[in-house]
Amino acid sequence: LLKKLPSTWRFSTSWHVFEAAVVVAAATPIAYVAIRYRSLFSSLIEKACFTGFALPSIAVAISLVFIGSYIGRPIYQSLFLLIFACVVLCLPIGISPIKATLLQISPRLEESSLTLGKGLFNTSVSVTLPLLKPGIIMAFALVFLVAMKELPAVLILSPLDFHTLTTTIWSYSSEAFFAKAAAPALTLILVSSLPLAIIFFKGGFRA
Repeated sequence: LLKKLPSTWRFSTSWHVFEAAVVVAAATPIAYVAIRYRSLFSSLIEKACFTGFALPSIAVAISLVFIGSYIGRPIYQSLFLLIFACVVLCLPIGISPIKATLLQISPRLEESSLTLGKGLFNTSVSVTLPLLKPGIIMAFALVFLVAMKELPAVLILSPLDFHTLTTTIWSYSSEAFFAKAAAPALTLILVSSLPLAIIFFKGGFRA
């Protein structure tokens, strides 16, 4: 499917995959610390991550524009700000499935690995991460789904000549070129159906 899409649309899909991977990479250690090392500090970090999700994305984007313009180059109008905005907006979505999976993993498995002589890093790689795989996959699917439809932050923070499926749809629709907007809109629906299928088959819609 991706090979048949225009290069801009393929880039858009690849970009959102990268965004989702960054968010999941940031969410995993936060979820681990929140569950395995419960304290006032870890609780504050976890709750702080939900601040961006509670705010309108346009408010977060404008705030980052202000910070970026104050700092100037190379931060202003860079992809770094756009990635950071995605992390702020989507981090809670990535944390929740990983936390839910981590709660089902007994800490004794990690303790046994440490007792057998494996260090903390080796235990995390060989024991914890494989057991966290279902939660990581679910988190990736959810973040990818949300990132695909994000519009205000992308419009405000993206560099010049940076286009995604949502900005393409918005551009054509704002000029009343609805026929031209139909193809990227259909592509957005089809590509978004992939994470929905993952959520469905992983049991995300079970009653």
